[in-house]
Amino acid sequence: MSDSSFTVDEFQSVAATHLSFLEAHGFARDPFLEERKSTYGTVVYRGKHLAFVFSCDVRDQSIDASVVKVENGQLRGGDAGGYSSDLFMHLVNKEGYRGGVGIEDSSEGSCPEKMLAGWATLLRTKGQLLLADEPDSV
Repeated sequence: MSDSSFTVDEFQSVAATHLSFLEAHGFARDPFLEERKSTYGTVVYRGKHLAFVFSCDVRDQSIDASVVKVENGQLRGGDAGGYSSDLFMHLVNKEGYRGGVGIEDSSEGSCPEKMLAGWATLLRTKGQLLLADEPDSV
């Protein structure tokens, strides 16, 4: 993997490594809900009441994360009467997160590894309510 750019395949491969801790919290990767295009891809971990959707845009070399409500096994975003929010903004607005945890500035690892490690650290340290996957988690 290159430090300067990454592909959708690299993102999805690295995501499986850095986000596998979600499985210990009852979330399962759901490849049927994932997207894979030449410039955009997602990785979805679905729980009983919520799902995490990690997305990459290779044109911007960015990785984002969102939390989406799950009802009857289906993702129900805000446009479907459910809930969907950027993960960072959810933690700020719903759980009082005010910063302090982020991607370590390290010369080791590729760009997607650093970004995904940052999201994983944020969830582990500030996302306990989300990781509990209770009906009122979102």
